[in-house]
Amino acid sequence: MNPDVNKIFNKFKEDKINLSAHKVSLNIQSDVNKVLDELQDAIDLLDGYDTKLDNAGMTLKIARDKFEDIERDYKQDAKNARADIQQANSIKSKVENAAKDLGVEPKAVKGYDLIDDYIKDLNEAIKFVPISIKQFKS
Repeated sequence: MNPDVNKIFNKFKEDKINLSAHKVSLNIQSDVNKVLDELQDAIDLLDGYDTKLDNAGMTLKIARDKFEDIERDYKQDAKNARADIQQANSIKSKVENAAKDLGVEPKAVKGYDLIDDYIKDLNEAIKFVPISIKQFKS
């Protein structure tokens, strides 16, 4: 072949190599851009969890505080209810002693026969709430 033609072919060969290198460079740049987009999407997605967890944590704290308030109120009310039961038993004894002194049946006093039923119901109410509290705490 003519030396000028060889020179031209060699020049084209160099250009082809340079174009191939440029094409590889463009592919790498495309890969870099793609991975950056994917990483940014992952960052955006995970950043949303921070807000979601903050909101859920606040909701949980409010619920826990409310639960503790209810539990504290229950304990005080149950203590008062136990005192009411003691008072009811004391009144019941007084009615029985007075009825005995008068020679009548205690049932003659209106409502006397309901005292035991009320005490039973109140004891059940006192026992039920701690079971619920225990369930929610576990």
